[in-house]
Amino acid sequence: MLGTPSTKIVVLIASDVNVCGLAGLFHIDWLLPEYQQDFCSPGGAIVFQLRQSQSTGEYIVRASYIGQTLDQLWNQTILTMEVPPAISQCLFPTAVSTMLHSTARSANSCGLRPN
Repeated sequence: MLGTPSTKIVVLIASDVNVCGLAGLFHIDWLLPEYQQDFCSPGGAIVFQLRQSQSTGEYIVRASYIGQTLDQLWNQTILTMEVPPAISQCLFPTAVSTMLHSTARSANSCGLRPN
């Protein structure tokens, strides 16, 4: 198990090969500006969030791909809140979305809480 019930964030570090493997496993798709679809940019990351709907209380897993644009890499741009990296919402097939939803419910029953 990663973390404890009070853990707010868990960070896993991997190479682009691992990120692409995880994306392939879950059939995750994204598109960053200046790149081809599903391209793992240098230093890019898939970010998973466990969220809870305020209206229904249902748990939802969201994923985004975050990475520097080619211009940011070429210009060695320092990323800040004012100059952020590119972000793309990830798309899941329905079956994977359903599986992640079930996993989110299980995580909640184990005491993991969303931010």
